[in-house]
Amino acid sequence: MTILGRSPAAWLGAIAAVLNLAVGLGLRVTGGQVTAINAALAAIVAAAGALAVRPISIPVLVAAGNALAAVAVAFGAHIAETQIGLGDAALVAVLTLALHQTPTASRALRRLTSSA
Repeated sequence: MTILGRSPAAWLGAIAAVLNLAVGLGLRVTGGQVTAINAALAAIVAAAGALAVRPISIPVLVAAGNALAAVAVAFGAHIAETQIGLGDAALVAVLTLALHQTPTASRALRRLTSSA
């Protein structure tokens, strides 16, 4: 997977470098906020990768949502852990319904059960 012809890791490194440069030049963000931004960007890139493959990985998308919630908290949003948990549950439900994913037995398991 590439983003505008570059690997996701290259983009994450470039964005982190620009962010660190901005902090060095006076952007007023805390170390925790910078860490949260970098984590959220990594989660977003992972989510983009999850959307590019089939079947789509619902846990990766939920993790991206959690990372965005962490950024919101780092910047002062008052979000309780219970609210994040409820948001996770709702996101899983919506994604499961929207993506129509049904677990199926693997080929190896089907071979084992059919030969028994």
